Amino acid sequence: MDVSDETPRFKVPINYVGVEGIHIPFYTKIGGNKVNSILRIDAYIDLPGSQRGIHASRSLEAIQEVVLSYRERLMRIEDIVSHISRDLLIRHTYSKKSMARAMGNIVLSIRPWRDGPSSLERIKIYGKAFGKRGDKDIFIKKFVGVEVSGLTACPSAKRSTHELLNNVDEEYSPTHMQRGYLDIVVEVSDEGVVDIVDLIYIAMNSFSAPTFELLKREHEARLIIDAYKKPLFTEDVVRNAVNGLIELLGRDSSQLVWVRHRSMESIHSHNLVAKIFGKISDLSKFL
Repeated sequence: MDVSDETPRFKVPINYVGVEGIHIPFYTKIGGNKVNSILRIDAYIDLPGSQRGIHASRSLEAIQEVVLSYRERLMRIEDIVSHISRDLLIRHTYSKKSMARAMGNIVLSIRPWRDGPSSLERIKIYGKAFGKRGDKDIFIKKFVGVEVSGLTACPSAKRSTHELLNNVDEEYSPTHMQRGYLDIVVEVSDEGVVDIVDLIYIAMNSFSAPTFELLKREHEARLIIDAYKKPLFTEDVVRNAVNGLIELLGRDSSQLVWVRHRSMESIHSHNLVAKIFGKISDLSKFL
């Protein structure tokens, strides 16, 4: 008998056990362009109380065989983790649940203004899949997500400075601005596709203004003025993102979404975080 198959001294079930930090090549198409990257993969299964340990090599085989099956073909990050999550349960017959996640960076060329230069922007992308063994089949839920940075101009400080400097137009009253990071994660059905580019632009439009790596002086000034004209709380950012997802997916969609904004506060030593999660059909009742 393999040591992993022995009965443990304490028969406590383990929710998740697995391997982390496996890096694989990634080829996809985003915005009509082929993108190459490296993904970090984590893969887990549950372990019953009667099993001492997992057969870790089976998890590594599941990851590598899924990757090799693509052989430099274009792939979607959510499909990779979905296939891995399914293969984990096929190989680990003693497990009832699996979870696989992937994360990496892509670089997109974005032109903020027609009369300005293109800017190469690094976007973090995510994929996650949960597997569950049924009586006759394996059921998978898969998700795709992005993390995008942007600016917020504080509306509260803007109001306060306007009241203090009563001869200044409120639209241009001084306020503090901070960079924030907006995460948007969306459930993907087996029949449907969620375009990463759509999620990126929903995120960019949810801020007071997006951030860009390359800005000439005139365009930098335009971006600052745009942000001042659209002051937002952290809470506003996540609500804007949810509204954008409802417009993209439809009010009756049963897809789960998860939105989080982390504001790296400029005049405080702490950060501010807001989160919204739920089904689109439930969230749309509030809009």
